[in-house]
Amino acid sequence: TAHTWTAETARAAGLKGVAAKRAKRALAAAMLFLACAWPASAQSIGPAPYVAMALGSSIDLASTLSALNSDRPVKEGNPFLAPLGQPGLVAGKVAATAGALWVMRALTKAGHPRWAKVIGFGGGGALASLGARNHRVGR
Repeated sequence: TAHTWTAETARAAGLKGVAAKRAKRALAAAMLFLACAWPASAQSIGPAPYVAMALGSSIDLASTLSALNSDRPVKEGNPFLAPLGQPGLVAGKVAATAGALWVMRALTKAGHPRWAKVIGFGGGGALASLGARNHRVGR
């Protein structure tokens, strides 16, 4: 279920207390947005690009938080998110993912489903690759 998934993600990221609750709420909100963002028009691109983007973003976020909480001397490489700390990192990642999902839906509605798929699959793949790198660095 969604609650179990968000709880496991927060636990894997090393978040406790209020930070864990905020992370779980943010992830649940992102999943709700994903569910609402699926287009229902005749030009529908289906859920796969949306899922790819959300999954890639989730992998990147979980591996980043895991690496930051490891014993290794690592830091966030994104200069916009680094000064915000872990709660800001979670909020920024959720906001960026929600924005990307919204752009994908807008492109689909505007008659550009191929660009929406490029953003979904390309962005999701790129973020999953970053997540794999984070995982290697954080070990």
